[in-house]
Amino acid sequence: MKNGRRLEPECFARLHSDFDMSKSSKQRLCPALGRDISPADCGEQRQSRLACPADCPHNPFGPANYSQLLEIEDRLDTKSLERLVALAADRAALQNDMATARRRGLHATHAFFVWNLFFAEDADQTIFARRWEQSGVAELKNDERVLWRAKMQMRIVLLEVHKVFAGGRVEAVDLLSANPVPMILQDRSLAGMASRFSTFLTWVFPLPHYWRLSGTAATIPDVAQFSAVEIVREIVRHLGGPLTEAEMRRWLAEHFPRFDAALQAVSRLRRRQMLTGMDAKWGNAVYELRAPFGNGSPPRMCWPRKNG
Repeated sequence: MKNGRRLEPECFARLHSDFDMSKSSKQRLCPALGRDISPADCGEQRQSRLACPADCPHNPFGPANYSQLLEIEDRLDTKSLERLVALAADRAALQNDMATARRRGLHATHAFFVWNLFFAEDADQTIFARRWEQSGVAELKNDERVLWRAKMQMRIVLLEVHKVFAGGRVEAVDLLSANPVPMILQDRSLAGMASRFSTFLTWVFPLPHYWRLSGTAATIPDVAQFSAVEIVREIVRHLGGPLTEAEMRRWLAEHFPRFDAALQAVSRLRRRQMLTGMDAKWGNAVYELRAPFGNGSPPRMCWPRKNG
């Protein structure tokens, strides 16, 4: 019935057709399954139970949706830090250490959070990230859980840039690895500052279609007689750290601000030694026009020099 009147069969058929079209318009094609699924099913399964291709328009981990990934990462970072504070055995001490790290700058702030989330172990030798994952991470949505599990694989690397592409993509290798292989990173900041063969000590973690940088990076200077690996290893050795690959990566994760401070101190000392060793002398030059300016002939100049 409609407004007290019985619907004719053709009217009912038309309404039924309109309903099906409305329902169908809310479906989206899933290239991983080869059929339509609902947005809810897509959101709850992508990159966790479904192997989504990089070019799927609904895949937030695809290169074209990088801005969407940054929004997910911002939400995840907020939730993970809130959870870290809430579960701290001594919340006041943690918050005090957090404030100290923030006063020391961006390097120290990021290193503090990464260490406490993904590296520091409790009495059972379990990191916070693992404890939270084992609890079910009910506070997180599917995309956030995928990103969280990726961040759990975070590690320190010494990146040597080989290529910079459009769209914020960079090809680099990890020089700390015994067998470096090319890795594609998606990071606008790195792409905006990197040049070929520049090197950075930083954190990375793998995502389904590329690697992602985390936080800050320390630029390793170009010193003719030393490679970037030699510079890193010598500073670690000087600070009392281990030199085997796995142990050195973990030490750098814990002591990144110390390493960066030592690196800056070395750079300042080298600059001071360079200036001290220069044979600099004061001089001046006087420029004098020998012909009227603007008469069509180029001016002649004399360059008297006076040493002082």
